[in-house]
Amino acid sequence: MEFGTAVGRFLDDVDHRVLLIGTGGLSHSPPSLEVDTYNLSDEERARLIAQGMADARTKIRPEWDGEVLQAMSRWDVDALIGLVDSAQARAGSGANEIRTWVAAGAAGGGKPLTPLVYEPVAEWITGMGVAISASTLGSINLLDQKIRA
Repeated sequence: MEFGTAVGRFLDDVDHRVLLIGTGGLSHSPPSLEVDTYNLSDEERARLIAQGMADARTKIRPEWDGEVLQAMSRWDVDALIGLVDSAQARAGSGANEIRTWVAAGAAGGGKPLTPLVYEPVAEWITGMGVAISASTLGSINLLDQKIRA
């Protein structure tokens, strides 16, 4: 949160339009992060990852993803900090990627975000979502995807 806020303060003095994007999966636990793979051969690593894919598909946590999107829609700082702090334990080894969402939101002034879509995508082993800043709604026509200058 502090990093994002500092980035936002820096951007306040920039005389250009700036797009802030926080990316990353919501709940997910890729098999490559589940085991210590740095000292394995390429073949051993590939075998372990392939074996872990079926299990990884069951580790998506839509409830947790919903909590994240709900906290962002209110920009509830206490809830967001709690969700970030518990990300790995509650939502998998890849869920720490929500830190980029929180940093981008904080850099944008900590305004509530509007969740547009969410779907648990087992084939991609992650919860996928999109949320935008309410301040951008006036400049984006969501029906025809045209952006006004």
